[in-house]
Parts: sequence; C-alpha cells; structure tokens
Amino acid sequence: MREYKFRGFGVDGQWWYGELAPPVVRVFSPQGDRHVNLATFFANLTVGAIKPETVGESTGLKDKNGREIYEGDVVRLRTNMLLVVQYANQWARYMLGQPPCGRYCYKYLEEYRDYETYAQNLEVIGNIYENPELLKEGAG
Repeated sequence: MREYKFRGFGVDGQWWYGELAPPVVRVFSPQGDRHVNLATFFANLTVGAIKPETVGESTGLKDKNGREIYEGDVVRLRTNMLLVVQYANQWARYMLGQPPCGRYCYKYLEEYRDYETYAQNLEVIGNIYENPELLKEGAG
C-alpha cells in the first residue's frame, strides 16, 4: 500500500509536505522543505499559508533519479518529450498530459502494467507552478 502524501506551495515561497506523521513538525531539510502531518498541512491550506491551486498528491512513484513524482510535476521522457503529471478523475489514475494542456486533456496516453519500471524512465525537471516556461518548451 502506498503512502499518502501531499505538497503545496506556500505563500512564503517554500513547499509544504503533508504526510501521516506525528502531530508536530517532523523535518526541516536544508532546502527548507517542510514535512508536517496531514492535519497541519490542511490547516495551513485553510488559513491561506498554502496556495490551494498548487496542492498535489504524490503518485507513490520515483523518477530515474529517485525523486518523488507529484501531481503538477513536469517530467521528461527518454525521447525528450515533456509531459505533465495529472490526476484524471474519469479514469481514477495518474496520467501524463502533453503541455500545454487543460486539466482533462490527454494528448499522450500509454498503458503500462508496471508503473514503477515506467517511472524509472522519467525525470522530474520541474513543476507547472515554479517553472511555467517548461509548458511552452514542451509545446514546441
């Protein structure tokens, strides 16, 4: 069973990470990432410390460099194609959309039985919130 984690970009310019953890702040990494329990994460979302439009869930997978893959990440395939990780409610699964693409537009879709192996062929190169220029690059 995968671990449920969320991240959201704070109004202070730093990422917040929420996970099933003790009710206190668990880690302050050198990069300033904040790992808090889910209740604290969503409390910060409610009071406006986290920008709601940036909240995304972890896919539970890691890219070829061991980096966790979240909704909103821009990933590069071995073919250099850029794709955006999105959750598709109608299929109840994470999908890769070719940017620029609306929330439910999937120009690129492949079925893979072994998601973990497939994820190891991806590289997270940014996200749509901090690196919107990558969406333009992917369209070119």
